[in-house]
Amino acid sequence: MSTGGVYHQSIASQLETPVPDLHKIGGTENASIPSKRIPPQYLSEWEGFETQAVDFIRRLKDPYRNATSGSIEDLTVPRVDAPQHYLVGQEDSLKGKFTSLIAESLNRIVIAAADLIDIATELAMLRFGDSKCLDDSIFTYGGPDMVIVKLRRSNAVSLRSVIDLKPYWTCDLDGMPINGDNEDKHNLANKLGRLCNYMNIGRLKYGVFTTYRATVFVKRVDLTEFQVTRVIHHDAKDPSLRECFLYLMNLVANDHAFDQELPPEELFRNPLSERSSRNIQSPRELEKDSSEHPSSSSDKQDPGTPGGNRGGIVYRYHTGANGATEVHEEQIDGSTSIITDQEGSILGLFKTQSQLGERVFRGDFITPEKKVAAVMKVFSGTDSIYWFHIEAGATDIMSGSPCTPKLFASGITKGSFNTPGGHVVVKAFCPGERIADDVWDSWNHTSDDPILEAIKEGLEEFRKRDLVIRDLTRRDVVWDHEARQIYFIDLESCDGWYKEHFPGLTIRFELRQLMPGYGR
Repeated sequence: MSTGGVYHQSIASQLETPVPDLHKIGGTENASIPSKRIPPQYLSEWEGFETQAVDFIRRLKDPYRNATSGSIEDLTVPRVDAPQHYLVGQEDSLKGKFTSLIAESLNRIVIAAADLIDIATELAMLRFGDSKCLDDSIFTYGGPDMVIVKLRRSNAVSLRSVIDLKPYWTCDLDGMPINGDNEDKHNLANKLGRLCNYMNIGRLKYGVFTTYRATVFVKRVDLTEFQVTRVIHHDAKDPSLRECFLYLMNLVANDHAFDQELPPEELFRNPLSERSSRNIQSPRELEKDSSEHPSSSSDKQDPGTPGGNRGGIVYRYHTGANGATEVHEEQIDGSTSIITDQEGSILGLFKTQSQLGERVFRGDFITPEKKVAAVMKVFSGTDSIYWFHIEAGATDIMSGSPCTPKLFASGITKGSFNTPGGHVVVKAFCPGERIADDVWDSWNHTSDDPILEAIKEGLEEFRKRDLVIRDLTRRDVVWDHEARQIYFIDLESCDGWYKEHFPGLTIRFELRQLMPGYGR
């Protein structure tokens, strides 16, 4: 049916019609490392969601319940389901398609159906929008990809639910069903962390995680329990994806709030954070009595602010063997980063020679005992402290392993003229080269490659210490061809493996991340 040149269809027809598929060409295939992770034992299955959604839609279609105002079979909205030919290759394009084909469709539907008996006044006032329509005080740092809000007078809105969207080509929700095995549940918890964080901050009962092609709906039922539906696909029927979203809108219209907020350290509990946050301190090698090697009086001065830079001081260190000691002096100037613990005690100096990455630097680490080649990784900003604890904790746990660099210190610095300030982890420099893209991308479950075998052995070392590496990429490792040794140099994607909840698991989980489809 055409009205004024615009083709219309009944609300019932638009709701039940599968969302059109999209065509993806190009773009990144790599998933970003999640900034938040929740313990997998916080997740459980939301049973009965699909049945309840079907029952809700059936009531809206009942002509006897809506005799005076019609039903969704009679009311019409502009058609949106024409085949899609726009090529998507980035998240912004995907968000645009989600907005036009799902969010805006549902906005029109609740407006058009406002007079139906089963469409409450609250539901008719709900709208999809972006997080910038909210008061900045709700989400101080960033915000969710999309929100559901209630319209109020004077163009004000109140938050009702949050939506986290990730591209379907970087996130396979089908590979991590809530009713799958323990590895699937652990991986799902990894993906839902950001959404649960937004639900916690906004004190919300409901949220949505979607890749457009696959969607799960989340309900918070306790401080530490989030119920998750089975995956709803874009081409699903009885209920369709739009029908599920409309049912969710009905839920949040009547009961959206979760009145309690869990402290972030409890919501994102991580054994590595617990271990490293007890004390920021140097490793065992730096715990020797400094009286064995007297240093300059500058070591005994009050360092002032933790991590402060003290220009113009001479710092002494010692080398030698068989009882012979040679004293060396190092000038502390604007090129030197002083690393301290939380109390301000100096752990050592780092003199930068070159920059290896955005926040990774190569140079010399100097203590009263020695001067060694090292790499310093800097964690700046509030959110980065979480990653600092993971990197420091995992490196400490892996102490003594041949596949990880030795930890020299973890602490605080104000930086220097060529390095930023923040929390830092200083490790030994590992010789080796990055693995070429064509080599890395060629691996599969039948590959017989010494580098891949070394990686597998390394992953086993992590598992022996109850650790798992998520989202392993070629940037996280180097290969020393001469020594035939692999080094895992970046441990930010490490996580404590909750052995008490997931016993007896193998490294198949990690290999699935490395080689999609492995073991399926």
